[in-house]
Amino acid sequence: MHNGNCIGSVSRRDNRRDKQVIKAPMAIVNYNKYMGGVNHFNHFHSYYNVVWKFRRWWLKIFYYLLDASIVNSFILYRTTSNLHDPKISKFTHLAFRSTLANQLIGDYSTKKKLEN
Repeated sequence: MHNGNCIGSVSRRDNRRDKQVIKAPMAIVNYNKYMGGVNHFNHFHSYYNVVWKFRRWWLKIFYYLLDASIVNSFILYRTTSNLHDPKISKFTHLAFRSTLANQLIGDYSTKKKLEN
């Protein structure tokens, strides 16, 4: 917990778009420091989410959690691929989703094989 005496500094922009450093409570400093992960998640989740309207409420929760796990795995993939080799060509978000789906589905097909 933070008490009222903890003061840090944050940067902000004024009316002329110039950057200024101002004093702020440590709670604000920590919020700005650790908020980036949530912003990344919201950014990627807004592109290709699989949430539709369902009559059953639990399906909406299931698909949201599935979507969240895909987005989080994409963020982890990007983070770890930068650590190992920054020059490696990275998947785009759509290519990552497509590759993940192909690997999970594999050779599975619902069509029945014709017997001769």
